Amino acid sequence: MSNRDIDRLVSRTRSYLSVYDETGLLRYLKSAWPVTDLIKLLAQRDAAVVKVSATCLGVLGDPVATSALLASLPHEDAVVSTMAEFSLWSIWFKERGASAESLLRQAGRLQPAEAVSVLDALADRYPDWAEPHNQRAIVNFKEHRFVESISDCRRVLAIQEHHFGAWAGLGQCYARLGEHAKALECYARALEIYPRLSGIRQSQRTVREQAGQTQFT
Repeated sequence: MSNRDIDRLVSRTRSYLSVYDETGLLRYLKSAWPVTDLIKLLAQRDAAVVKVSATCLGVLGDPVATSALLASLPHEDAVVSTMAEFSLWSIWFKERGASAESLLRQAGRLQPAEAVSVLDALADRYPDWAEPHNQRAIVNFKEHRFVESISDCRRVLAIQEHHFGAWAGLGQCYARLGEHAKALECYARALEIYPRLSGIRQSQRTVREQAGQTQFT
């Protein structure tokens, strides 16, 4: 893997993405870049190379890259963190193939009852796939079914212990139930994995304020 190869990767990736040709980029990566080589590029000092590598790993959607992308979430460059997050979500959604991913994404556009039906079917068919449980947790949370959402989050974490989205969701459920200590514990775990996770520091402050007020009522 020479510097010329890396420069070509950066150039080709930017070219494909500039015209929203993810299919073309996927073909190029499969023909020229093994996942293991892209993972190695995450350790490069050049942030531009790291961003491209993180993006490409998401396009490939290979779970082999999960640990390396999780390790990139605290990166000093915020864009690298964002690209690593994007790619992790992509991997988690793609884990059981294109047809299953399509159904999973379709569920996000359905009414709650229909969405739960689709997600139930996916969870039954793929019991060790974390994301249907996570997406069902989100639906249950929005419908104020916090106990059910907690159960789904716990299932996600039993499969993928570093799923920052599930840790954050679990914290939000506990916060709504008034279980402040548990909420703060979950928020802290989410931020330990992904320090820039959107909205969670504000949630921490809100729960701490609520916990303080409860002590004096």
